[in-house]
Parts: sequence; C-alpha cells; structure tokens
Amino acid sequence: MLGIKKYIGASVLLLALIAGYLMYIDLNNEFTLKIPQIYFEYTMPVYAWVVVPAIILFIFTLLHMFYYGTKNYFAKRATIKDINTLKNIVKKRLLKEKANDLLSTKDFKDLGEILKELEIDISENFVYFSKDFDEVVKKIKSIKAGNYIPLKDLKLSSDNYYYNLNLKNRVNKDSNFAVEVLKSGTKYSKELIELAFDKVIEEKSMTTIKKLLPDLNLSDSMIKKLLEKNIATNKEFALSNEELLKYIKQANYTNKELIKLAKEFKNTLSPDQLIKLYEELSANDEKYTCAYLYVLIDFQMIDKAKDILANSQPNEYRVFKAFLDLRVAGKHYSLDDLIKL
Repeated sequence: MLGIKKYIGASVLLLALIAGYLMYIDLNNEFTLKIPQIYFEYTMPVYAWVVVPAIILFIFTLLHMFYYGTKNYFAKRATIKDINTLKNIVKKRLLKEKANDLLSTKDFKDLGEILKELEIDISENFVYFSKDFDEVVKKIKSIKAGNYIPLKDLKLSSDNYYYNLNLKNRVNKDSNFAVEVLKSGTKYSKELIELAFDKVIEEKSMTTIKKLLPDLNLSDSMIKKLLEKNIATNKEFALSNEELLKYIKQANYTNKELIKLAKEFKNTLSPDQLIKLYEELSANDEKYTCAYLYVLIDFQMIDKAKDILANSQPNEYRVFKAFLDLRVAGKHYSLDDLIKL
C-alpha cells in the first residue's frame, strides 16, 4: 500500500512538472488534431496534448495495479486461510479425529485430501517445534502415558481412540469413576465396562459389587472374576447359593473349571451348600454331572455317587467308576490323580 501511494505521488508530481514546463516554453500555441476520414477535428494547447494522454495512461495503470493488487490480496488471504485449515487437519489427524475441513485452493485441496486419510501417531521421542501443535502433542503424550485429561479440555467425539483411551486411564486411576461407569452401562463401550468391572472387583467390597450386579450384563469372564472375588470374601458378605447358581449357569464353565472352583468354594461354603449347589447345576444341565460326582466323592457321599453311576451308560463317567472300583479293591488313589485338571 505504501508503494502505491509513493507511485501516485511521484506520477502526479511528474505530470505537473511536464505540464508546467510545456506551458512555460509554449504558452500560447495550440495544436489541432484532424482525422478527415471520420470528420474528427479537435484543438487543444500543446501541453494538453502531452499531459492528457499521460493522465489517461496513469489512470489505466492505477486501475491495473488495483485490480491485480486486489486479486493478489484475496489470493494471499485464501492461502493463509488454507494453511491454517491444513494445520487444523493435521491436529485432528494427530488426535485421530475425522477432518471435514474445506480448502479453497487446488494445490491445498489435493494435499488436504491426502492428510485426511493419513494415520499419524506420536512416539515417546517425538520432537515438535511449532507452537501450533504444542498443546495437541502434550495432550496426546499425556494420555498415552496413562494420565487422565478432563473431557471438556479434550473436545473429541465419543468414538475417538484417544477419547476412549483417556476414559480407560480414568477408570484405572479412579475406582469411584469405575463404579459410575457400571451404573451407566449403556453409555459406555463393552470394553470400558469390563475394565471398570475389573477395577471395582480389585478395589471395592463385595457389598458394593452386589449393589451393581442387578443392572449389569455380565460376560463369562466377568462372572468368573466375580466368583473369584466371592471366594476371597467373608462368608457373611458372599453371594447366596441362588446367586451363585444363577451366575454359574450363565457362564460357559467347563467341568474342569467347576471342579477347580469347588475346591476354592470350600473356603466360603459349607459342605451342604456346596453339594446342593452342584446338585442343582447337574439337575439343570447334565454336562455338569462330572463336577457334581467329584464333589460327592470329595465329601465321601459315596452311596449317592454310586446311585448316579449305576443309572449311567457303560461308557459314561468311566474315571469315577474306575476310582470306586479301585477303592473296593483296596487300592486308594486320590481322585485328582485320575482327573487331569
């Protein structure tokens, strides 16, 4: 802008000097321009014939300069805007967010489309030099290091990778938040619910856990962790037989797992409770008869075990039949020696 002002000033001064000089040396002379072909005739002072075309050229020069100056101004503004947009796209891709930002110039459009599809990851040794990306990189490094950043400071979509990793960090650091996640199960992903359940199992009492159970849809792995927690719990606060039956039936236990569980249940259940639990399991599903037979024999309920074996097919429960036959023959082995657990 300063250059244009100088140009206008210098041009006006030059035209004035030329006009003044011509008026001085040839003050009264006029010149008539005649073009017979078009019947044109016009008379002006000599200085005017020099200055007027120069003024017209000057005006058109200014219009030319203003046109291209304005065009370049808007092109520069579009470039600056696109550069800022590209920076925003890079920030979003660093955060693994979708980028739908629009670009106006062709070259930047092509570059923008490539950037929108790139997966950009930050390593621990990532070095950054630009203030534009300083805050974003710090947040990403903090989340990857296991720290929690308040969601209002993160401003990411709920399906974003770092958004969910950040929530996992909070669950890992705050068992009370883990409880809140379990209370609002439908709001969070299955993966986060299972992580929160692990945290609650690890740090909260069985009393707190039992309050959460009615609203939870437990997976097999969650049930198995629940029963492990129950085994380590004081009998007074442990799950009832009805609750145990419900969850064992719900989970996909094998007989071997149930036999192992029976050994651990001895710490929290009385023999009568344990026998009744496995009897009900067997009654609900014949595939658990092996586990029931193990419990009966383990508690010396031999006659009851014999009744079940007597009503079975010849090729069924052969390990238990062999065990009892060995006992009758006076050969005493541990049942665990015959059952590979």
